[in-house]
This record gives sequence, C-alpha cells and structure tokens, in this order.
Amino acid sequence: MKVALVTGGTRGIGFSIVNLLALEEYLVVITCGTKSHSESKLPEGVEYIQCDISNSNSVSSMINKIIERHHSIDILINNAGVSHIKSDGRFLIEDIQDDIWHQVINTNLSGAFYTCKQVIPHMKKNHYGRIINISSASARFGGVLASVDYIASKSGLIGLTKGLAYELRSCGITVNAIAPGRIDTDMICNANLSADWAKNHVPLGRLGKGEDIAGVVLFLISKHADYVHGATLDCNGGWVIT
Repeated sequence: MKVALVTGGTRGIGFSIVNLLALEEYLVVITCGTKSHSESKLPEGVEYIQCDISNSNSVSSMINKIIERHHSIDILINNAGVSHIKSDGRFLIEDIQDDIWHQVINTNLSGAFYTCKQVIPHMKKNHYGRIINISSASARFGGVLASVDYIASKSGLIGLTKGLAYELRSCGITVNAIAPGRIDTDMICNANLSADWAKNHVPLGRLGKGEDIAGVVLFLISKHADYVHGATLDCNGGWVIT
C-alpha cells in the first residue's frame, strides 16, 4: 500500500483529496497546524499528524515520524495554504502588513519547499515518488480577489514545480502542479461568490468542487500519468484559459 502525505487535509480541497485517496486504498497521512479540526470527520484509516508547515524543524520532525512508522512516503500533495480575502475586493499591496506577507509566503510556498526537501531523499532511495503542488488560477493571470501575497506564493509553487521537475528528471519521481479555479470551499464562501456568479463567468456554468481537483490528483499519481512531468494542469471550468 502506497503512503500519501497530504498537507492541510482537514477541509476544502485537501479534505476532498484525502477522501478520494482513502477510497482508492492509499494509506493517507494528513497534517494540520492545530487540533481544532475534529479527527472524527476523517475517513476511516486516515492518520492525522500535527505540524506547523511553515516551520522547517516541525516539518522535519513530522516527516521523520511518518518514515519511522511507515518506512516510506510515496506521494506528497502540498495543499496547505492560507489566504486573506474580503468580500468587496482584494487587499492592495499597501494594505498588506509584513506579518501577513510572511505568513502567506511561509505557509503556501516555504511549507512546500520544506516538505519536498525532507521527503525527496526518501523517494530517491526507492527510485519512485509523486509530488503534486496545489497552486491557483490566480498564479496564471494575476487574480481578481486574491492579493499579491497569495499570488506570489502560488506562482512560486509553479516555479518550484518546474525546477524540481528538471532536478529530479532521472530519479523516478514526477513533479506536477494543479491550478484550481474558483472551488466551492470556505474561502470562496467568504468572498461571496455564488452559483449565479459562476453561471455568468465560468464557461462550464458552475463553481468547481473539491472532488474535481481530487480527480486530477488521482490521475497524476496513477500509472496513466507516468509521462506527465513538470506540468501545471488547469482545473477551472474554462474560467482561465492559458
């Protein structure tokens, strides 16, 4: 049974990914910064491990615990992320305090760097691995509601994906990214984006579902995607076509 680590897997897109991987009989380990999210909501067999993804020492300790327990991490889904949005528009750069900038960059981008740095040596030993970074459509076109801190962090994930794809080209490890559009999660609800908005702006006529992104993840970790490497797959219902 392959071991999959999903960061930030307790809600939203991450929770949908966890549910699908568990259904497909992967051994799933998820991280969350606090225990405020009830473990009882997790699918049966899914393991929870507390970790501050923005702290390299915390990430190192978390990876070591998983390796000690399961001896490998075959799949890494870098999904953990934060965003500061408001219902009436985006925060301008002059509104973003330094501590907010560092929180977003450290969680969304540095967190993925830390997990990759710790997991990749173990994948190299097995000459096998699948890494997927969850970026955003905002990284493709500059965002509407998303502010520059979020856009910069998600753009950085695409760059990280490309750099690692080249670096790991002969290691049996594939690295790809997914750029979701407007997905029906708590974040979108806070931005007051409705089904009517989607009908007017998204060619497929609806907001995305977490399951839509989870399906792309399942493809990328399957044998059917063995030749997909260094790619960023857009999953946005045609809202952003690059």
